[in-house]
Amino acid sequence: MFQEPFQVLGIRVPFTVSLTALAIMLFTFTPALSGDIEAATPDHSAEIEWIKMMNAPTHPAPNPRPDLRPSGKDTDWQAMIDAVWGPGRIAAEQSSIFDNFITALDQEYALFRNRDVDLVGLATPHVSEIQGGVSKGRFQGIMTKMCVALQNGHTSFRNGDVVNTTPEPGVPLLIGHRYLTNPYFGACLTTGDVGIFAYEVVENHPLGLEVGDVILGYDGRPWDELYHELLEAELPVGGGGWLTSDASYDYGWATAAGSNWHLFETIDILKFDSGQTEHLPTSLMVNSGVDLSVYCADQLNEYIDHPASPDWVNWGVLERGASRIGFIIVEAWIEYVEAAWWQACWEMVTDPELDGLIIDFRNNIGGNMYLSNAGLSLLFEETVQTVSFGYRINPHNHWYMSRFNDSSFYDIPGDPTEYFDKPIAVLLGPKTISSGDQVALRMTYHPMVRTFGRPTSASFDSPVGYELNQYEEFSARYSKYDAGRAETPQDYLSYLGFPVDEEIWLDPADCRQGIDTVIEAAIAWIGPDVNAVPENEAPVGSAIVGISPNPCNPRTVVKFKIQTAGPCRLDVIDLAGHLIWSEDWTHLDVGNHEYLWDGKTASGRHAASGAYMVRLTAPDLVTGSRLTLVR
Repeated sequence: MFQEPFQVLGIRVPFTVSLTALAIMLFTFTPALSGDIEAATPDHSAEIEWIKMMNAPTHPAPNPRPDLRPSGKDTDWQAMIDAVWGPGRIAAEQSSIFDNFITALDQEYALFRNRDVDLVGLATPHVSEIQGGVSKGRFQGIMTKMCVALQNGHTSFRNGDVVNTTPEPGVPLLIGHRYLTNPYFGACLTTGDVGIFAYEVVENHPLGLEVGDVILGYDGRPWDELYHELLEAELPVGGGGWLTSDASYDYGWATAAGSNWHLFETIDILKFDSGQTEHLPTSLMVNSGVDLSVYCADQLNEYIDHPASPDWVNWGVLERGASRIGFIIVEAWIEYVEAAWWQACWEMVTDPELDGLIIDFRNNIGGNMYLSNAGLSLLFEETVQTVSFGYRINPHNHWYMSRFNDSSFYDIPGDPTEYFDKPIAVLLGPKTISSGDQVALRMTYHPMVRTFGRPTSASFDSPVGYELNQYEEFSARYSKYDAGRAETPQDYLSYLGFPVDEEIWLDPADCRQGIDTVIEAAIAWIGPDVNAVPENEAPVGSAIVGISPNPCNPRTVVKFKIQTAGPCRLDVIDLAGHLIWSEDWTHLDVGNHEYLWDGKTASGRHAASGAYMVRLTAPDLVTGSRLTLVR
């Protein structure tokens, strides 16, 4: 039982209620109508069903055909697709399904303003082909092509018999980005200046993969070239699908590189330690005996465990030096998240010792943004108008949109008697999608918020389920609504990206030490004394033990301890990974040392205001700490 008073849809409820009752209240609530045409808010059920389906169990291919996979551009993908999944429904049924779905998209899809696609023109060459009858896998491949052309994370058509097939050699299934658990590769991938690199790897990886290693591609060809080729070949897509904005779309496919080893003979890996490229047979991944499941959240958080169903929220307090910083992770807006999110926010608002708050949305898979209202109301001082939705009102005009008359459903009902008036760092990334996008945007209306990370998926739209009646193997959805800021009703946000205050991402060298570069930047912004080490917590091994003053303007003293005598180096690096200044010593004795940095670059120029990393390279280890320069 949940004992504290909480809010449901902005209403204070000062009584005890079970989480089951709360879920019933949330999912049966229907807002008032706005006019005679549409409800005042989209229905989120299609999105919730997709979240459940996204991690549905897979099944073996009915007829895997590795003999039809010679290599590269010589592969006859269409013959392989036909052979693996066999015949589909009769041609008349396929033709009807295809025509009706394309018509629905052409007349009701709400996102053409920011990405105009001639969907009918793309569909026309396939009409006669489908009328003649195509295989089950081929039909799914064509439907995938239509949806991928829209490049919208909410729009998909899925034959579960095909897209839920287990990927293995001889199965022509292209795996998109994954949320939550990825069972296919045994490593989590992200992108940086070095390319696509592993930031987390299972023990005893069959390929000898290590954190920091870069996935270049397969069979001597770059992955960026290969996945475009596979999409062009109309392979069906399984996994989580694709993301929306151009940057997040590319990111999703980049991070899916490892999951597609089954389509190739060799994988090309650039090793972090040696700088050498290895070309390894993908057969090493087959029946390796290693559990390849790994939870990929675009984060390395040693402080707070990953949340899970049904609460989807976890929280705690970080104590770093003299600072106490609240930390909340929210990974979905479904099930019982409202009560858990409210409880987390309540504990932060009522803790007078906190210096600030970090809220991590980097792996937020969306759901129903209503479920954020109760917690947000605790953080805000006053009621704030945020977003509203629009829809197509002319089936023959892609751009003719109208907003719902009432946007108050998405207002944040703040309270001047209790709110959070300290710094709030909101962490974002390309996999922050849908209601994850929306709640991240709503957070920016708070005057103390600063965002860190990368732009979100920009899937600000809302989907509806597409009715397929008796065709039980199929499921589909498409975006019937798009959203924009309530104060600018002429503008819509999907596809446009999300402006982040401080763009920063995971760094391979940091990841090898278990350091989350984004979290560290947020901590440095919130806590002026995060680098101070309490006297009773002396660091083990060589370490930076203090930077003072921090923030500095411009001079500061870096205090560090050397545990093993030998050559040492001190670097100042900006958050884009560029070396700003460095000092080398051919030998330093064991003990404590200090160095004065004057705030200048190696060329003698004044370094710009901002956050930096101070990195110490000692004989026994490499470590780093954050520094903020304010001019």
